[in-house]
Amino acid sequence: MPYEPHWNESQHDSERDVLHGVFNELLNMLGLMLIPGIAGYMPFAALWPEHWPFVLQLLLAITVADCGITLAHYLIQSLEKLMPLATGLLFQIKFDD
Repeated sequence: MPYEPHWNESQHDSERDVLHGVFNELLNMLGLMLIPGIAGYMPFAALWPEHWPFVLQLLLAITVADCGITLAHYLIQSLEKLMPLATGLLFQIKFDD
């Protein structure tokens, strides 16, 4: 249950939700398609602990990815020019008070 009861009512933001979903899914697919190319190029491959067991490599990869996601989130929240990415202003959605 939402904190505010009116949050559970329609805000007429279905268009924004669809655009957000499509945009994020397209970026996810693009990122997945880029992985093989990036992995083949990796100039820092010598730094990766290939001798570690797979599970430990997986945990390290998850940790590195999470740090990147956290850094991106921090930058979006702290740099005013990036805030439209987080607020929906990218699509110029107007909210009623």
